[in-house]
Amino acid sequence: MNFPDVLLALKQGAVLLTVNQRLARHLLNNVEQAYIDGGAISWLSPTIVSLDAWLLQQWQARFDVVSNSENTPLTHKTLLTPEQCLVLWERVINESAGAELMNVSATAKAASKARQLGVQWLCLLYTSDA
Repeated sequence: MNFPDVLLALKQGAVLLTVNQRLARHLLNNVEQAYIDGGAISWLSPTIVSLDAWLLQQWQARFDVVSNSENTPLTHKTLLTPEQCLVLWERVINESAGAELMNVSATAKAASKARQLGVQWLCLLYTSDA
């Protein structure tokens, strides 16, 4: 897909997901420049966000709802921050065999990144129930 196709899709309300915020900002600047070059005076800001930001938006739209209705239970849920996730990873690693041989902080970061990639690539995680 080339940039004119992307620009047309964005004008029609498409959402463009990127791998990171840096690319999202870069593409947004390109889109704004295309509007300016086309002589536009104003335009609706297109939705260009990183996958992580989009997933967070979807989570918040789904679970940041509080209802007093008897038919709709309270669904307010909070995601862990990246720092909170690392603390949990560190705790798990510290409680594992051989933890004294590892750089716990680096191992926690690697484990967190591996999990994130697994989720993004839709990898199924299998565990053995021994």
